[in-house]
Amino acid sequence: MFKDDRSTNPMNSGLFRYVFDPGKVRICSMSSFFSYPEHVRAFSTGFDLVKGQLSDSVIVEILEEIVEVWEDEPDDRDVILAIEALNDAIDEPYDALDALFLYTELTEHSVYLLRKAWQLRLSGENEKAETALRNVILNGPPGGQLIKQICACIAYGRLDEEDSFNSQWDMLIKQSPLRGRVPAARLIENPGHYTILENLPYREHIEGIRYLFQYNITTGRETEIFALFCSFQNYLEYLMEITLDIGVADGFMNVFILCP
Repeated sequence: MFKDDRSTNPMNSGLFRYVFDPGKVRICSMSSFFSYPEHVRAFSTGFDLVKGQLSDSVIVEILEEIVEVWEDEPDDRDVILAIEALNDAIDEPYDALDALFLYTELTEHSVYLLRKAWQLRLSGENEKAETALRNVILNGPPGGQLIKQICACIAYGRLDEEDSFNSQWDMLIKQSPLRGRVPAARLIENPGHYTILENLPYREHIEGIRYLFQYNITTGRETEIFALFCSFQNYLEYLMEITLDIGVADGFMNVFILCP
C-alpha cells in the first residue's frame, strides 16, 4: 500500500526495475532520442498523450532511457514528470507515485500535487487524493501566482465543485487578455497570448477544456481549444525538426519510432 511518508529508498521501487534488474535484457542497444536530457525536457509534456498510441514495450523502452537520464539529472522537474507520465501510460500508478517522490522540492508544486492526486485516485486512495486537491486550492488564492490559480481551478473540477470552478474561471478570465473581445486575426496570429490553460501540461490542459464543456462555460472555451491545437502543431514541428537534425542513415528510423 502506498504511504505518503516514503522511508524506503526509491531505488528499490518498481519504478527502477526496467534499468536495475540484472535479469532484464535491455531492449535498446543504441543511444536513442531520449537519452539526451534536452530532448526529454523539450517533449516531456507529450508523454501525456502516448497511452494507447504506443505499445507498452516501446513505452518501457523509453522509460529505460529516461530513468538513466534521471540518474544524471536528479533535480530536473521535466524528467521526473516524464517518468510519471510514462508510468501512467502503462497503468502503473504506484510507480508513477514513486517518480513524484524523486525530487522533494516538487512536493509543494501545484502541478505535482495535481499529478499526485491523479495517481492516488487511480490507486484507490480517494481520501488522500482529495487532501492533495484541497492543498492545490489552498496554494492558489486570488492574487497569487497564476499557475497556482489555474491548478486550483482544475482541482475544483476534479472535486466536481461547479460553482467554485465557475468563480475561479471567471477570476482567471478577468486577469487575462480574454476579458475583452479578441479579434480573430490577433488570435490566429498569437493564440498563446490569449490562452489560460496553455500554462499547464497537456494532461491538465485537456482536462480543463473538458470541465469547460461539462459546466457549459463558453467564455474562453473556443480560444482554449484553438490554442491547444496550435500547441500540438508547434510541438510536432519542433519534434520533427530535432529528429531530422539527429537523424542519420544508421538508426534513423529507430530514433523516429521512439518519439511520442
